[in-house]
Amino acid sequence: MKRFLDLLPSNLRPSGLEDLIQIPEQGASPFAYIVFGVVIAFLILLIVAIWKMFRKAKVPGWFAIIPVLSIFGLVKCATGSYAKTFLLLIPLFNFVYAIILNFKLSYKFGHKAGFGFGLWLLPAIFTLILGFGKSVYHKNA
Repeated sequence: MKRFLDLLPSNLRPSGLEDLIQIPEQGASPFAYIVFGVVIAFLILLIVAIWKMFRKAKVPGWFAIIPVLSIFGLVKCATGSYAKTFLLLIPLFNFVYAIILNFKLSYKFGHKAGFGFGLWLLPAIFTLILGFGKSVYHKNA
């Protein structure tokens, strides 16, 4: 099969284009595999932390494995109701409501507003703190 550039007359062929269109002959670098492994390990650690956080709040821990149920579980931890998850479907309001949920979740685990800001800005790190830390869930907070 002829390449497109071979079909063009020699005076119409762009010079140097062959250098730009090169297919790599080797696989990904070892560094890419290391980064991929670290990311997967961190995601597994985060799922375990969410599982433990759900268990503290008396929500089934396996909700952490399934993405949509994970959102339902987080709203249940923060508000005490699964039904309030549907408020996240309202356009524009969902951004504000997600921030409010972070602060409610912070208060439910006995932390102050600063921890709520942490959950909002760095959710992965502060979720690890809630899951593996000594935070206790307070149902009526």
